[in-house]
Amino acid sequence: MPACVPTRSRPAALRRLLACLCAAALLAAPVRAEQASAQERRPCPERASLEAGLARLNVFRTQSQLCGHRRLPAAPPLQWDGRLQASASAYAGELSAADKLSHIGPNGSSLRQRFRASGYVMRRAGENLAAGQEDLDEVLATWTRSATHCENLMQPDFLDAGLACVSGPGLYERYWVLHMGRAVAEQP
Repeated sequence: MPACVPTRSRPAALRRLLACLCAAALLAAPVRAEQASAQERRPCPERASLEAGLARLNVFRTQSQLCGHRRLPAAPPLQWDGRLQASASAYAGELSAADKLSHIGPNGSSLRQRFRASGYVMRRAGENLAAGQEDLDEVLATWTRSATHCENLMQPDFLDAGLACVSGPGLYERYWVLHMGRAVAEQP
């Protein structure tokens, strides 16, 4: 017979004590489960791994791609841009804190405002978002299978990129943001 089940055969004081101990154990169980879940969660990749992910994305861009029903030609490689990485990282943090996935920031910010806040004055800009994927391979697979995300990845006007991941306790746990752009000062 489980110890948490107070039976009539036990003295009243023992039944009350067991009931209190069981209640305390039940209240502590979600905390222990949450702590175990947090320990099992893998952290987001380091910046070097994110930059390697950009290299894999550039391999994808070197070939013509079928995005939905549209065949898009190969595109030039993207180069890592610290300003776009900072913008992507800040936005991934905002999404994680709000536990929501949207191209409109929790504070109402637009993509242009996010780029400008990081010091990147854009001529063209694109943003791919993902949430819940465990690793970068899964994120890239998600984006390449989605017609609109794939079209964004193959946009030949984009020359710069920054990629970020932020882990949080929310529903999705991981938020991924890819910011791509072409700065105003660059010539076509």
